[in-house]
Amino acid sequence: MADSFDQELDRDDRFFAGGQYSVRGYPTDSLGPVEVLGDLVRPLGGKTLVVINEELRFDLLGPVAGLVFFDLGNVWRDTAEFSSDLFKSVGLGFRAVTPVGLLRLDLAFPLDRRENDPSSKVYFGFGNTF
Repeated sequence: MADSFDQELDRDDRFFAGGQYSVRGYPTDSLGPVEVLGDLVRPLGGKTLVVINEELRFDLLGPVAGLVFFDLGNVWRDTAEFSSDLFKSVGLGFRAVTPVGLLRLDLAFPLDRRENDPSSKVYFGFGNTF
């Protein structure tokens, strides 16, 4: 929770969730309150954030490991709005230890899809995320 002493937090100081580094399967920063500006809908962020990531990794071949994961989380404008309404996703991935670092490949499926959410998302990255 970000404590702002009853003042409005700057956008840069708010919490955001969704995407490769929080709840995989949802567009980046798309969870939580939004701001509608005509045809533009953008994430507003909030003062309260819950994100839980669980991964089960297993060895495959040499430096390559597989994994299954379950992510859940959400953002609320204020602590008073906090609820158990969490977005969930599941997926699988691969991790490869290379001489230059860890390579990641994840395929995520959002379980609480909204109208414009994709049915799946693929992520490729370098280094540990958590």
